Amino acid sequence: MALENQCVEDLAKLVDEIAATRKRIQELSDLLASLKPIKAKKEAEKADLEEFAALIREKLQEIEVSKVAKDAEWKEEAQEHDALTAIIERGKNIIVGALSASFLQTNSKTANPQVLAEVSAHFNNARKQHFKRKSYGAIFKVLAQMTNAAPVQVSQSVVEKIIAICDDLLDKIAESRAIEKADYDHWMGEY
Repeated sequence: MALENQCVEDLAKLVDEIAATRKRIQELSDLLASLKPIKAKKEAEKADLEEFAALIREKLQEIEVSKVAKDAEWKEEAQEHDALTAIIERGKNIIVGALSASFLQTNSKTANPQVLAEVSAHFNNARKQHFKRKSYGAIFKVLAQMTNAAPVQVSQSVVEKIIAICDDLLDKIAESRAIEKADYDHWMGEY
């Protein structure tokens, strides 16, 4: 009988353990059922974030391509402005140098007609260069015409006007370059 009582007790314990296990299984099933929508939501968020990250990488790549293009554009603008400045300064320096030499030799401030012809040829050659803006060629054409016409009536006032125009153009080119640089710097600041 003692063995029978022991078996009954063991069976009762096993029945209790089975009931506790079934209860735990039900609790875990309920927990799992409540976590499945959260998991699905987190997976959807992860997919959205991965898609967003891919979009950001794509945009960053586009911005990087734009930066390379903007750098090249600025370099081209700077070179063009520098070339314009060099051409006009060279023409002005030829005239000023000739005036200085003329003053030292004859104590007169009139330019030799050959010097103005040289400046005219210089501006005509500059006009033939390829510039991004077509107006630069027109500017050199006008300067070439002015200096070409000047030898007919070489006077101090004509030469001074040509020099003043060169100075004004140099100022405008410097201003234009500063504007282009500010635009580039602004773009780079946003980059």
